[in-house]
Amino acid sequence: MEMSSTTTVASSYYNVTKFAQNFSNDSNGGPFECNQEINTNGLSDFIVYGIFINLIGLFGIFGNAISMIILSRPQMKSSINYLLIGLARCDTVLIIIAKKRNKNKSRKVAIQKARIK
Repeated sequence: MEMSSTTTVASSYYNVTKFAQNFSNDSNGGPFECNQEINTNGLSDFIVYGIFINLIGLFGIFGNAISMIILSRPQMKSSINYLLIGLARCDTVLIIIAKKRNKNKSRKVAIQKARIK
């Protein structure tokens, strides 16, 4: 009795056809991860996430550092410049956090592609 109730719960909770498709030799559907198709355009992912986003982040950090240096000079002391320095600091922190999230995303994509092979 317990076996049939467990099977009923599992079949209603999971999509059994997609689960079986992962273990079949059919090439028409391809493997699925969490009921989503796996991204297979690796070159475009590498160019976008590996090169462009990193270059934009590095230019952003460099530009913010230059603006913080210039705005913190003694002759540039004003309340507006202090606000701009704070804005540049917050922007730099945001860029660093975004780059770390991008790094984690690219690792997940690489792990998924390694599972396919």
